Order: sequence, then C-alpha cells, then structure tokens
Amino acid sequence: MDPAASNARNNRKGDPALELVKELRALETSGAALGAFDERRVREVANRINQLDADLASVLANPHVDLNDPYYATLPTYLRKAMLRDKRCLVGYLRWRLDSLAGLWWDSREHLATSTHATAAESEYVQQYNAVMVEYMQSFDAPLDLRAHTSRPPCLPPSNVVEVRGLQPYAYVAPDDRVVQVFPGKLCSVSLEDAEVLVRQGAAEYAPMQ
Repeated sequence: MDPAASNARNNRKGDPALELVKELRALETSGAALGAFDERRVREVANRINQLDADLASVLANPHVDLNDPYYATLPTYLRKAMLRDKRCLVGYLRWRLDSLAGLWWDSREHLATSTHATAAESEYVQQYNAVMVEYMQSFDAPLDLRAHTSRPPCLPPSNVVEVRGLQPYAYVAPDDRVVQVFPGKLCSVSLEDAEVLVRQGAAEYAPMQ
C-alpha cells in the first residue's frame, strides 16, 4: 500500500494518539484518579505504529527510491517522527495510569484498584507493587512505614530549634496560638516549623552557623 495513501486514510479516521493525550488532560483537570482503560484507542495507536513501521520498511527497501534526493528523503523522516510521536503518546498514557495506581498505594488506598477502572493486568501490578514495598519495609530490624510521613515529619526539641535573623518587622500566630515576632537585624531562636514560615514570608533569613 502506498504510504501516503495509508497516512491519508488514518488522518480521515482521526488521531487516536492525540485523543489519548486529551483524555489524560481531562482526567487531570477533573481530579479523577483513574478513568476507564481506553482499549479501543490504545489498539488504534498500536496498529498505526505498526503500520508506520511497515510503511517505513517498504520505503527503505524500495530500489526506486533515492534517499539522497531531498524529495524522497523527507518521507522516511516523516514516518520515523510520526511513529515516535505516537509511541510517546501511547507510553505516556500507559505510564500515567501506572503512576496513578502507585499513588493509590502511597495513599493507603491500594484496595481500591480492584474496584476502580483498573484492568486485570493493572490490578496485578498494584498487588506486585504492594508486595515489593512490604518486603522492603519489613527487611529492617525495625520495620519501616514509608506511608507514615509522606512529608517531612515534625522535629522535636532541641534539634528543631534554629536561629534566624529578622529582615523586617513581622509577627504571626503559630498553630498552637503562640505569637512569633522578628525585627530587622535581630537574632532569635525559633522552632524549625516557625523558621520555615518566616523565611517563606521573607520576614527572616537563616542565621549562618558559627
């Protein structure tokens, strides 16, 4: 089949690779963790990749095509780039779904993988992911819980006390109702949590260690 005719026919049928990307954007915008697996479009993209690969092989094997001629050299370049673009869209779609499933584990909701739109293969992936993580956490003398603190855990005194230098007059009320104040040029000792707020607001800077 003529590669140009094949590509024209595919264009008339739409662009399934682009539709997969649009689907991901819609899911991201809506905040949905996982939509139904779009098997139809995935198969269409895979088939088009195979067709582009076959078209490329046909062009390269054609003895009547002079690839040193710019007129003919553009077609192989186009076919390679079109194939690479479709592969990226397809892999991006599949990778996004796997990352979303891994996110269920980190949110301690891996059990939802079987009740969401996950395919059988994706549900098995979550089970294997869980098994690997559990094995790792239990491999220490004192078992770890990697999901206990997905952000920096709070520090305890005195290791959480740091010195900051005030840059401008500033006061704020901490979560425990303490009033923290700083003044330009003045050094003061505050908790690490308070220091992060002050530095983030531009009211203070961390004092250099002596």
